[in-house]
Parts: sequence; C-alpha cells; structure tokens
Amino acid sequence: MKLVILRTKMLKSKITTITLISDIISKLRSQNVKLRQKLKELNSALDVALEKAQKNMTSKKTANQVPQSVDNIIRVKDKELSNQN
Repeated sequence: MKLVILRTKMLKSKITTITLISDIISKLRSQNVKLRQKLKELNSALDVALEKAQKNMTSKKTANQVPQSVDNIIRVKDKELSNQN
C-alpha cells in the first residue's frame, strides 16, 4: 500500500512538473512572438531612417557639387582671360 501511495505521489509530482514546464514554454512562445513583432517594427524604422539618410547624403552631395562646379567655371574663365592677355 505504501508503494502505491509513493508511486501516486511521484506521478502527481511529475504531472505538476510537466504542467509547469508547459506553462513556461507557453510564456516563452508568447514572448517570442512579441519580440519578433518588435524586431519587425525596428527593422522597418531602420529602413526608413536609412532611406532618409541616403536622401540627405544625396542632396548634400548635390549641394556641395554646385559650388565646386561654379569654382571650376571661374577657374576656367580666369585661365581663358589670362591666355587672352
């Protein structure tokens, strides 16, 4: 009889442990879903920020190139004037 009671207690203990592990796994799965969603949001925000930075760099390059072109034109004109003299 004691053996039956002991086995019953062990079986209940194993069932309780399995239930706890199952609950932990469910919570981890839920957390995993939340983290994956957050990662997607962060990747989207990163893509937007990179596109914006690329546009800014392109516009800055264009803005910087205009004065260089003007400087180049001035140098060419100066050389032409000095060659005429």
